[in-house]
Amino acid sequence: MKWRRGFENSHKEAEKMTVADLVDQRSRSGDSEAGAEAGSEGGVGRLSEIMTAIDSPTDARSIRQALDAVVVGQADAKNAISVLLSAHLSVDDRVGNVGSPNALLIGPTGVGKTHTVHTAADFLGLPYVNVDSTALVPSSAQDGMTIEKVLVELLISAETILAERNMFAEISAVELASRGLIFLDEFDKLRVDRESDWNLRLQRRLLRLMEGSFTAIPEARGETIDTSKISFLASGTFEGVRDPIVVSQRPAHLNSTLREQEKVVSVDLVNYGFLPELIARLPVLVAFDSLSSRDLVGVLDNPRVDPTQLWSSYFRSIGKDLLIETEAKILIAEQAEKLNMGARGLQQVIFPMLARLSLDHEDGDQATVIVTRELCKAQLRKGW
Repeated sequence: MKWRRGFENSHKEAEKMTVADLVDQRSRSGDSEAGAEAGSEGGVGRLSEIMTAIDSPTDARSIRQALDAVVVGQADAKNAISVLLSAHLSVDDRVGNVGSPNALLIGPTGVGKTHTVHTAADFLGLPYVNVDSTALVPSSAQDGMTIEKVLVELLISAETILAERNMFAEISAVELASRGLIFLDEFDKLRVDRESDWNLRLQRRLLRLMEGSFTAIPEARGETIDTSKISFLASGTFEGVRDPIVVSQRPAHLNSTLREQEKVVSVDLVNYGFLPELIARLPVLVAFDSLSSRDLVGVLDNPRVDPTQLWSSYFRSIGKDLLIETEAKILIAEQAEKLNMGARGLQQVIFPMLARLSLDHEDGDQATVIVTRELCKAQLRKGW
């Protein structure tokens, strides 16, 4: 589309422009459409029209129900994300500098942080970009994923949504992208260990973006994307953030007021290696818990996320049916829990077992391969 042309060549010049410069530019361009968006037809009213056209419910209860269908466990986290995104879609453009709520998701690997946000964004029909924070580079870098390229990806996501719904006549990609979600995965890897650290430059650039800025899209009409209404959700394991060496740096009065000493608070994240101003822009801290064996059995019992569905399909391709009994699922879940990999541990447990069983029965006469607890136990002892 037009907005893509020349973006990478001119983003440095766009960064030098102030908000006042851009507002003045739009005013001088006589862009009546932009004026209408900023006026009485903008804000929640216009957003409500957009979401109605996309046919997406925006209440927290509906979002939570969508998450419950595919995200096992994490009741508190799902509640928090549901309310957060519902609030994101209620931000009124006409109320001062009120921006969308941003959050930091903290929890072990494989417990559903990315899955939760992706599911919610898909349910709402919002533009969504999953950014590997370890791949980010400062704007001055010649290669790699700059923040400006992240915005381009968000616009492409908005464009895709509009194309799927044939809605280009009703809303622009820029307008929809300005209400999108940017998910910063592996955010904890951006911690700063020394003053000259590359990550410090990235943190400062992200801070500017989260503070809200009008980033120019280089097309003839000088359209801009307002990042103040984009919701930023950062995520990471933050390994070691609860270690005594980090917790000991808290102000003395803080520990006396905390009911849960192991709960991560903003000052811990600053001591972990993040700019106070950046953490202040991620005020909502959402904790994701480790998945218990019971949770993992829930994953295996949910056909929409059960990793054994792939194996059922594979067994059918060799003329067999696969049946895993409940007691076998419990044993698989118990073994996966020990790996501390969340739901990802399930695949590590079941792959050697089911791969071996498929080879053993491929040429046999048995129509159905039944995995009992005893068979599962015997297979697990063999390893791979």
